[in-house]
Amino acid sequence: MIHLVMIFVGIFYAAFLEWLLHIVLHRYGTKKGHVLSFHFQHHHRNTRKNEFKDPLYDATHLLPDVRDKEFQSLLVLSIPHWFLMPFVPGFVFGAAIGGLRYYYMHRKSHLDVEWCKQKLPWHYEHHMAPNQHANWGVTTDFFDRIFGTRERYLGTDRQHKLLGYRSRKKATTVQSRQDLHARL
Repeated sequence: MIHLVMIFVGIFYAAFLEWLLHIVLHRYGTKKGHVLSFHFQHHHRNTRKNEFKDPLYDATHLLPDVRDKEFQSLLVLSIPHWFLMPFVPGFVFGAAIGGLRYYYMHRKSHLDVEWCKQKLPWHYEHHMAPNQHANWGVTTDFFDRIFGTRERYLGTDRQHKLLGYRSRKKATTVQSRQDLHARL
């Protein structure tokens, strides 16, 4: 029975670690050239540029790409936890489930945008809302709600105003291009 409880504790711990490490990545990784900059400089840039999709999570690959720094980081982070196996195997197993759950859900969210909007709207909002320094959780928004870092965006007046502005701006850009081509 205790092992079963510890499995759930491990999953909970993994979700908290995911939330906390995401904050650390944003705190230090926004500076170009920093060892943690891969997250913000590549992942966030890709998702903004590609309407939330990240080419690194190419759906044609069954296994993660060896260049995937997120997967490499998960492997490195798991190492110290394996030393706890003789003492709390349920916890380590639960943390491993949590890590795999995180990777699967994060990858799926960037391959299937509509699924993400329905199942993980806070993660979509983290990337696509004006404030990318909120909504730190990927698999859950539990810790964001507890610590007050949850900012709703999808379906709000703020989103509709911004979308209206972007579509007017896009229409103006398209019209300008058509005018340019007509002059040539």
